[in-house]
Amino acid sequence: DVALGHHFSVFTTTSGKVFTMGDNSHGELGNPEAGTKSDTPVLVQGLEGVNVVKVAAGEKHCLALGDNGQVYSWGFGGSTMAGVGALGHGDKENQPKAKLIEAFEGVKIQGISCGGQHSAALTTDGDMYTWGKGEQGRLGHDNNSDYLTPHKIQEAPQAMKYLTCGEHICMAIGVDGTLYAWGKNKVGELGLEGMSVFAQESIPTPLERDECFGDAGIVDVGCGVQHCVALAEDGKVYIWGAAGFSHHSPYCLNPLSPPKWPQDRRIQRVYAGNSYSAVITADGAAMTWGKNRQNFDGFSLIGTTNVLGHRKTSSGWGEVEPKEIGGLSGIQGIACAHMHTAFIVG
Repeated sequence: DVALGHHFSVFTTTSGKVFTMGDNSHGELGNPEAGTKSDTPVLVQGLEGVNVVKVAAGEKHCLALGDNGQVYSWGFGGSTMAGVGALGHGDKENQPKAKLIEAFEGVKIQGISCGGQHSAALTTDGDMYTWGKGEQGRLGHDNNSDYLTPHKIQEAPQAMKYLTCGEHICMAIGVDGTLYAWGKNKVGELGLEGMSVFAQESIPTPLERDECFGDAGIVDVGCGVQHCVALAEDGKVYIWGAAGFSHHSPYCLNPLSPPKWPQDRRIQRVYAGNSYSAVITADGAAMTWGKNRQNFDGFSLIGTTNVLGHRKTSSGWGEVEPKEIGGLSGIQGIACAHMHTAFIVG
């Protein structure tokens, strides 16, 4: 597995070990011996004897899921200026190496995800837990409160089979294929009407299947900074939010959807990053589109980011239409972030 934070990367090996590289200003690398940064992979400490099967990364923190259903976290714990972190240990202390989240004792987790400053976990029973920064209702607890430890979402309408986070939102897929969204809705990133500067949903809110997806269930969804991409069971791909475009509700991407898109190259997975998107096809190819430039990161001038993975884009802005990445095949997974992208090649 692989996941990307703002300025660091984290990945697992086939033997269940976890390595990181990049910025370590807040303990993001999980290895105190790495200094403030590392340009080469370093082994995360605190996971000795744990077979990690999944990792997730937020702005400055990481989660790791062991094959025993236990969850570990490390990185940024919070500050007076930035607010709470999303480590789940009941305090605002940075964690320089992986630490077990004790609040999950007796609960078996099957899925984990990180937003910018919030985290989420899905149990084997389909229950959802969230913690961290609660601004704009992103934790789903019917309030805007911060939570230093994982809390179960009480307003879940059904058991969920998939849970993921965007920068300021969460989305989940119910066992019946219904897609639920909550958090910030300033530019329509939830796919729900009523967007505005202060718009939000503080509990899991359904996107009506008949109105949004032609009555088809959702099988995968990717959440980025201000937009989302979803894959329906009939093979159609939908997008909404703002990422060089503006769709306030799910919009079908005909170039990637039946009947125009060939069945033997049916889309299998969808992903969203900072104003760009990615998909994996049935034959193991990767396609990306969206913005290939960012003006600023904080006070730093950025310019071209090359997040799309194309040697040459149709314009300096990026790609309007999905474009296959040449030279890559056998793609098994993709991670999208603010200014870099990672691929798992089988």
